[in-house]
Amino acid sequence: MELGISFLWVDQYCIDQRCPEEKHEQIQNIDLIYQQAEITIVTTTSSDQTYGLPGVNNCSRSPPGQ
Repeated sequence: MELGISFLWVDQYCIDQRCPEEKHEQIQNIDLIYQQAEITIVTTTSSDQTYGLPGVNNCSRSPPGQ
């Protein structure tokens, strides 16, 4: 699938998870980042960051444990 979007923001990689000060500052301004987004993909069914997106890979569309 091609979306024609030049840039991709992934919180886990674009916000330095090892620097609490920078992480806090970025999170405080996350609304400005998302305001400029053409699309936003969010998942609430994953048990951790390795789970993947339901319906996109082999993981279930049901929340874990159901």
